[in-house]
Amino acid sequence: MNKIFTYLKKHWVLILSVITALLLFCFYQQIYSSGAFLDSLEKFSAGPPEKALPKNASQNGYRFGFFLVSFIAILVKNWLGFLGLVCLSIVLSKLHYAYIFKELFVGGGTVGKLSYLLVIVLFFVFLALGIKVTLPKEIRAFQVHFWAAVLLICIMVLTSILKYVNQSHRQLRDLSYQKTKAELNALKAQINPHFLFNVLNNLYGQAIVEDSPKTAAGIENLSRIMRHVVEETKTSRSSMEKELQFLNDYLQLQQMRIPDRPNISVKSKVYFDQREETKIAPLILIPFIENAFKYGISMNEKSFIDLKLYIENNQLNFDLSNSIHSTNDLEKGTGTGLENTRKRLQLHYPDRHLLAVNSENGVFNVKLQMDL
Repeated sequence: MNKIFTYLKKHWVLILSVITALLLFCFYQQIYSSGAFLDSLEKFSAGPPEKALPKNASQNGYRFGFFLVSFIAILVKNWLGFLGLVCLSIVLSKLHYAYIFKELFVGGGTVGKLSYLLVIVLFFVFLALGIKVTLPKEIRAFQVHFWAAVLLICIMVLTSILKYVNQSHRQLRDLSYQKTKAELNALKAQINPHFLFNVLNNLYGQAIVEDSPKTAAGIENLSRIMRHVVEETKTSRSSMEKELQFLNDYLQLQQMRIPDRPNISVKSKVYFDQREETKIAPLILIPFIENAFKYGISMNEKSFIDLKLYIENNQLNFDLSNSIHSTNDLEKGTGTGLENTRKRLQLHYPDRHLLAVNSENGVFNVKLQMDL
């Protein structure tokens, strides 16, 4: 039963499209074989009775409303056509929001909005002509194709606007909740960071005095990591230069604890075009790197981590691959971290990122593209 529900949830648009086609086919069969629909249209075309027209009312507006309501009433009376139009409007609204409204109107800027208007006009013409050529000649004279196209376009646009407003409101609410939660967690975990930094500085000085450069470097890296975590997480955006220094400190600290063995390979390649205005949500990448070191390194088996990070023209491309040594542990450990990171990406970069996570042939791979 669960498999059936999963299949229906995944392919509901396709299933509804088939149902829509069957309903419209039956409706057209009814049109061609019965004169009831044509009789209703003849009454509809006569227009509103003159005595029903209110005084000082706009005749054009009143007639438009009358025609639209009458057209819907005719469809309701002919239930096959009504159900077919409802199903068609649902399918078109889903496709319109996913592939046209979000891509052009929301994410395309001024040019995208102008392109969106052009696409809507062209689609209206295509829809009206498509309906017209399928109707009998007697019915075409009543402009049914025009009213059907108007109704479908209105439903498409209005549902997309309402859905976008609802999603935006939910994202703002979630972002506010996450921010409040992070502030509370920070307050709970605050043990006077300056005290910890002073302790680390003292340990760093002691390591220098005792001629332990590797220990001193590790303490220095740890100090910078902690300072970055404490200070930058107070803001919604961190400078890319600081974030890259943080990642570099983390990589160096991890490589210090890993012994130099032929079966272990850790590679990283980072390119940044040094744009000062480039900023990023703090600590958005570190969960992926943490998982790579936690689950990708074995002291006895062949292990590797390969990190590639490119930031150019305010676009980030992140590619991280690592070996897998325990699938069960990996699934348990990475599930929560990946889910939290997905939520953060959705909150900070809605419709501006593409995340792909794959695990096959003993290799775990994460690819992330972001418009910063």
